[in-house]
Amino acid sequence: MTAEMASFGDKFDFPYDTGLVNLIYRREIRMTKKYTELLAQRNEIDNQIKSLRDVEMANVVTAMKELIVEYTIQPNEIFSKSELKACVNQMPKKKRQAKYRCPTSGATWSGLGRTPNWIKGQDKDQYLINTTSN
Repeated sequence: MTAEMASFGDKFDFPYDTGLVNLIYRREIRMTKKYTELLAQRNEIDNQIKSLRDVEMANVVTAMKELIVEYTIQPNEIFSKSELKACVNQMPKKKRQAKYRCPTSGATWSGLGRTPNWIKGQDKDQYLINTTSN
């Protein structure tokens, strides 16, 4: 038994004196070569697909923009109100920066929305976060 096969047996905690290690070792080597070759091919194809899609998308978007300008098409002429609303709702919302911080808990508040209990009825200026940069 080779040292490589012995380390394979150690990896899976098999006793060396069984023929199972030899069987699994031979099968793993045969399968691994095919498997890694297929993975490499898949990665290469995925990269080609992404590159071609990027190029084609750029061309499609450019053509669409030109047609929209040429025919002065408005969004409501293409999409219904519910479709437009769905598009707006899917846009990532910009997270507001914290303006106030509670010194005891570290909780923060942007100054918009419901006033947190730790600042209610108090002077908000004492909780202002210093935003000056050095």
